Amino acid sequence: MESTPSSAIAEIDRYIEEGSRLIARAEACRQSLAARGARQGHLLMAARTITAMGRVQATLLRQRRMLQEGAALPTAERAAVVVVAPPGRPWWALIGRRKAEARPT
Repeated sequence: MESTPSSAIAEIDRYIEEGSRLIARAEACRQSLAARGARQGHLLMAARTITAMGRVQATLLRQRRMLQEGAALPTAERAAVVVVAPPGRPWWALIGRRKAEARPT
C-alpha cells in the first residue's frame, strides 16, 4: 500500500489524538502526586515527562501542517524511532533501584 499525503495526515492525526489523551492522563497523575504530597523529585520527573510529550505533539503538528501545505517533510540522516510503551516497572521504582545501586556496600 503506497503512502499518500492524506493517509500520512490521517496517521499523524491518530498519533496527535493518542498523544493528547496521554498528556491529559500524565497531567492528572502529576496533579494526583502533588495532592498526595509527593517529593519534588517525583513532581519534577512528571513535569519533564509531560514537557517531552508536548514537544512530540508540537513536532507532529508541524509535520501535519507541512503535509497540508504540500511541502515535503525533511528527511533525517538517520532513522528516528519513537517507542511509546508502558515500562515494566514504574519510573519511581527504577529511580529507587539506581539509588540502591549507587550506595556503597
